[in-house]
Amino acid sequence: MLKVKNVNHKYKKGFEVKNLSLEVKEGFIYCLLGVNGCGKTTFLRLIYGMLTGSSGEIEWNGRNVLSGGRIDEKNLAEYHREAAITGSEWCAKGLSLNKNVEILSKLYPSFDNEYFETLKKSLGLKEDADKKYMELSKGQQVKAEIAFNLAKRPKLLLLDEPLANLDPVIKMEIVEILQKAVEENEMSIIISTHLLDEVTDMVDYIILMKNGEIERFGDRIEMLENDGKTSLRELFSRE
Repeated sequence: MLKVKNVNHKYKKGFEVKNLSLEVKEGFIYCLLGVNGCGKTTFLRLIYGMLTGSSGEIEWNGRNVLSGGRIDEKNLAEYHREAAITGSEWCAKGLSLNKNVEILSKLYPSFDNEYFETLKKSLGLKEDADKKYMELSKGQQVKAEIAFNLAKRPKLLLLDEPLANLDPVIKMEIVEILQKAVEENEMSIIISTHLLDEVTDMVDYIILMKNGEIERFGDRIEMLENDGKTSLRELFSRE
């Protein structure tokens, strides 16, 4: 599915991520952990092609997206038809959710309007879908962005701190929707979060970043058992 091999990127101000390597398999949830400033957002943007690594390779289903510091634009476009990322400016805030989806869904041949309507209803978005996007609560905006990206039927969804500053009920709703999407749609998710208690049970693999590098990677259950821990919070506090 996705292979990241020795990808590097350095900002002008000096911070860099180094030797990033990861293989993402279909049908699993990966949790990207690390303190603020360790490089999690940079890693997600590199994976998606929003940033270009200075070296290394990114391969999607056997096609090179990044190789030797160069992006293959054709392969990147194909990759973006099958992958999605949240945490960016994805819609016009002065338009309603319904109007945004009416316009933007046409850009994605795989967009499933029926599935979006189902998600909109299950996430409690239906009643507010004709309000301007800027008038929705933070929780509603997060749910709307996730629903839109899931309706694109991606094989890979990248989530950058989707649960931050949300109330517990909304967090639970989003976690349940994501778990169900992975189970039903043969997709994978990489979720970056610091809210460890909320995601422990949903995660299959753990990616632990420190100082711009992947320090540890492994199966969640095996990693917890090997360290004698019962939750990601306990594991992370050890680090």
